[in-house]
Parts: sequence; C-alpha cells; structure tokens
Amino acid sequence: MRHHFCLLLHLFHLPSFASSFATHEHIYIGSTVQLTLPGLNGTKKGNETLLHFPNGNVWVTFADVVGLGGDFYGFPTAAISDATGADNQRIAFNNSFNTLFWDRDKPVKKDPGYAPSSQYNYQSHQYIAGPEITLDEQIAKVRAAGLQPSQAYANCGGALDERRNVVSGGGSLVSDWIPFGRFIKLAETNWDHFSFGGRAWAAYAAGHSLAIQKAQEAYAALPSSVAASMDLVLYEDLVLYAYALEAFALHFLTDAFSSGHMRTPRKKFVQVCTPEDIGSYLSRYQHDEECKYGLNVTNNKGSEWRAYGDKKYLDDVNAQSRVICEACVQSSVDEIATVLKQGTWANMTNGAIDPVSFAAADCIPFPVKNEDDNITPLFKWDGTDLLRRYDVNDLWGKKFKKHGGLEGWWSTTTLVELETVYGPPSDLPPFPNRSRLEVASR
Repeated sequence: MRHHFCLLLHLFHLPSFASSFATHEHIYIGSTVQLTLPGLNGTKKGNETLLHFPNGNVWVTFADVVGLGGDFYGFPTAAISDATGADNQRIAFNNSFNTLFWDRDKPVKKDPGYAPSSQYNYQSHQYIAGPEITLDEQIAKVRAAGLQPSQAYANCGGALDERRNVVSGGGSLVSDWIPFGRFIKLAETNWDHFSFGGRAWAAYAAGHSLAIQKAQEAYAALPSSVAASMDLVLYEDLVLYAYALEAFALHFLTDAFSSGHMRTPRKKFVQVCTPEDIGSYLSRYQHDEECKYGLNVTNNKGSEWRAYGDKKYLDDVNAQSRVICEACVQSSVDEIATVLKQGTWANMTNGAIDPVSFAAADCIPFPVKNEDDNITPLFKWDGTDLLRRYDVNDLWGKKFKKHGGLEGWWSTTTLVELETVYGPPSDLPPFPNRSRLEVASR
C-alpha cells in the first residue's frame, strides 16, 4: 500500500528533495557562452575553455562548472543565502567554491553505471563523463524518434541520481541511495537554488561579486610585455580563476529561470513541517508541478513569456525562455570581460560592488502579477503561514488551508493525500511510478 511510503520515508530517511535544472541543462547553458580572454586566446565558447584548478584538475571546462556548482560541491550545512550580509555570503560562496577549486577532488567510489569512470583521477570527471554520457545517448535516441528531450529524463528515471549518490560517497550493498553521499546531502538543503526570498539571487550575487574582484586582480597583473612569461602565466591563471568563480555563480542564476524554482518557498517547508524530511518531500511536489506546467513570467525589462522548469529546458515549449536565459547569462559573463579589459567596476556603493547594478538584475524572471494567469500554487507563504491548496488536484482552485489545527493541513496527512490521490513525482525513489496529473486546463 502506498500509505506505507510515509513510514519508509521517515524510517529510512530516503531522498526527499526538490532538484535544480538537470546537470545537462546547466552545462548546455554554459556551453552557449562566449568568453572573452583578453591578452590570451581571444574569444572561446564555454565548452571549449579549460579551467586550470590548483588541485591539478585541468580537464574541466567553464560549462562543466556551471553544471557542478552547488549541486555537487559545497557544504550541506552552510547554505550561501543563510549567511547574514553580503560580506558573509561572499565568504560562504568562496568556501563552497573551494570544495571544487582547491580541494583534492579525489574519487571515492566508482560510477556503477559507467565502468570507464574508474580511470578518472577526479570526482568531478566522474560526475560529468559518466551520467552525462548516458543522458546524451538517451537524448539522441528520443530526438531521432521525434520526441522532446524531456523524454530522455523520463527514460532514465532516478538511475542517474543513484549513480551520482554513489560517486559522491554514498550507497551500500543495501541500496545505492543509502547512505547519502554529498550530492544528496546538498540537495536536502538546496534553498540557494530557489528564487523565493531572494536566495538564488543572493548566491549568484556573492559569486559574481567575487568574480569581478578576481578580474580586477587579473587586470592589475597584466604583464607589460609578452616577454614577461612568468607574469603572463600569473595573469592567465587569474583570468581563468575569475571565470571559474563566475561559472559556479551562474549555476544559481540559471536555476532562477526554472519555473519550479520561482514560487516554491523551499526553506519554509523544513521550518514549518515535522519531520523536516517530509517537508522537503512536499516541496518536491510543488517544484515538479510548476516545472511541468510552466509559469507565465516577466522581468524588470518588461519582457513576458512562459517559462518551464527542470528537464524541459531543451523542449520546444521552452524556446523563448532559452533565448532570454542565455542572453542573461551572456550579459553576466560580459561584465567580467569588461573588468578584465578596463580594470574597474564602475557601479560601487560606499566603496562596495552593488549587485543592484548587475545586468542580470533586469533579466531575472518572476511570475506575472495577475495570479489568474498561472495555476494556483500547491503551497504558498503568506508572510506568517505556509498555506496549502485546499484541493490538491484542482490546479486552478483558489481556496487554501492553513497549517495545523483541526481545519488545517499537516505534513504527514498531506503526504498521504498526495501519494493517494495525486501521485508522487515520477523519478522520486523508492517507488518511481508516474504522476497521474493530467494536462492543466481550466
């Protein structure tokens, strides 16, 4: 019986997280970027630019880091947006970034789905090469069959995340899910990837600010002549350092374009619900629902479009959102290139970099004001309470329940209700059944 799932979730502490744009989607976005490398090799695309890390990793590209940032590297107990103030958020970002850039990145376990990964010297290489090869193959197959790329993710189910959990140090003879590796642990506290409360912006702004500062250092180290070979090496390292910081920051910026990350009050679930794991699981329902059906959004430029979410980034329905997202990412990268050329950041407030002036601030999407233009959120934070849609199956119903009390909703009973009458997300273990939601219509 499916109601036994609640007991399983609690007893075995199974994965119960809302994810971000799939790794492949982040890497794809990073690959579209044009990087300006003044004094070096001119202009290169993000998937052609190798970043030389102090830990010896010389194979990873700018595009790869956009995929790896936050989802695979960082501290599960130190979310960037949890830090108080811009300075502390930059420190938290730098600490997370250093788990990829400076730490040894030594492999701890083999990828159970891709034997050649045992030959790789870096864990990041295992993440990128193994699961991504599998997904590339599936995307090629579904495209050849005339299907949308999102079908490839459905074909893979939760298998890719199982492998990622093992590669990150998790898994056992009992299950590839138990215990958790760093990949799952990071996902349990991944509110940095959600726009609600300004969290994704805070994580991005911290990293983008650091990238600007590093670009300023690079400009200061620009050698007076090509003959100064040692100076040129230092300069090149600082340029690539700046772009590595930028790539890590772009992971959070690109997540802000996923519809399931715009309204979901990710951290509120773990603050309100008991136990926290069920709260995280409930957030996954809202996340997946809004990723699937999309949201009508706008931005400070006045653009209006319909954005879709995780695993639908490459689908035809998301074409307009792709154009806007990739232009936004390019505008952010161009700011680093400008500082590399000029040596200064023009927009300062009291001597500090002002994130309000970032080009991306005008691009970030948010739902249109008219709530009737979008499905009713499954959950919403009203400032004091986490409300739940009264009828979980009525995507357009306007009635909500408050949390707690005789007339309100409770975490465990709501999970039972969702599991019974709604259907769990298709790729969430341990029961990877398909959701029974039909296409949203009024």
